[in-house]
Amino acid sequence: MYSNNTSGFGKSFYVANLMEIFERLAWYGFFAVSSIYMTTPKTQGGVGFSDIERGAIQGIIPFFLYLLPVLLVL
Repeated sequence: MYSNNTSGFGKSFYVANLMEIFERLAWYGFFAVSSIYMTTPKTQGGVGFSDIERGAIQGIIPFFLYLLPVLLVL
């Protein structure tokens, strides 16, 4: 009924998951740093957006980022 295969997952499984973890850390790290950069005043080297403008940008871009692959598959 049950297999006695105790080998577990292969090396490629762990490599792929580790890569995904680093990719997620990079994405959320970029999201946090870009938020600070966008709201920093121009006199201090930032973009100078308000919190509302920053929120709109950080809401619209990921929406299209996640929607685009779905539309391309169709």
